[in-house]
Amino acid sequence: MFQSYREYDVALMRLLDGLAGRQGPTRDVIRAFGVRYRDQIPARDKLKNKSGHIRWEWRVRWSRQILADAGLIDAPEIGLWQLSEQGHRWLRDHLNATRLTDEDLERGKRARKEGATKSRSRRRARWQLHPVFFQVLQIGLEGVMPRDIVSRPPEIETRNNRLQVRLPGFRSCHYEVRLGREHHEISIRFHSTKRHINETRRQAFEPHLNRLSNELGHQLLAEVFGSDQSRTRIWIRLPSSPPTEPLARQYGSLAARFIKETLPILKSIHGGHTNSRKRQTRRIGSTSQQEHHQILDREVEAIRAFLDGRSGQRPSDEKLCDLVQFCYTFGLYDEATRLFALVASDGVNSWYFNRTKRLAAICQVRAQDR
Repeated sequence: MFQSYREYDVALMRLLDGLAGRQGPTRDVIRAFGVRYRDQIPARDKLKNKSGHIRWEWRVRWSRQILADAGLIDAPEIGLWQLSEQGHRWLRDHLNATRLTDEDLERGKRARKEGATKSRSRRRARWQLHPVFFQVLQIGLEGVMPRDIVSRPPEIETRNNRLQVRLPGFRSCHYEVRLGREHHEISIRFHSTKRHINETRRQAFEPHLNRLSNELGHQLLAEVFGSDQSRTRIWIRLPSSPPTEPLARQYGSLAARFIKETLPILKSIHGGHTNSRKRQTRRIGSTSQQEHHQILDREVEAIRAFLDGRSGQRPSDEKLCDLVQFCYTFGLYDEATRLFALVASDGVNSWYFNRTKRLAAICQVRAQDR
């Protein structure tokens, strides 16, 4: 019989260690845990908590998060639990242990942090072999930007292997120069949360593709893309080449011409109107803004208190999904990833779960890139 919730940790690790590939989907792992340890789960943990969830299932989910923080469990993808090599070694060295010590968890956290730091350094080094490429590209792009854009300076941002240009007044779209392993790309991407809007914008460009291809000297493509096929892009596919300074100048000139030729079409289908909420924001007084900041600070502190175990009340699965959206919006990517790991797929509407799952996947990638 489990005497403490901490004993769920090792039990979960032993269960995963016996599965094929030392891994399994969330629901299958929890179901297997209930079967394997049904005689060891205390009667009190078989009751429901205040949120309406079975206590032992909640404890298993919480154990998974603790073990993941310590690097003893991995998440190869959203919804999949896997015992890490570090976790496997711990079980091998502690054959009769029933619980982890605080030292074990802290040691695991330090090892995980060091591993994440090395991984980020490798990724950063891979894309910084030619650090001047994007600097030259940005300078060249700004130097030949069409005049009607220069009068309203665009926002230019470099991320890993791509440079993005966002024009004032145009929501849910941006221009992009991307360096991929298989090919390079100059494009305009539409990424509204409403799939039909992205598709409408793509279709609006289709009648102009031949003319634009002739003007630019490169074949333009209009397609749907993304893991969920919800985004669209108008783009030029270019062969993958070493990111040299001459190539940066070439791409800067081509990207500027691409923007100049496609901007009139973008204006006609987008309108280019500034969001009314931005105008409204400028009318809000400084006192009101301070109050809003205080509310946000309290919400962030409540989230972190819950994740750190300083809050005993578990939000509902729907509320957890809401919090993932909140964290995604405000760049709290690590918190969003940890929150989604606690969501039960059968505790929330399927479409909302899948939407939150996509956001969590994005957050997981961005958290690793930091």
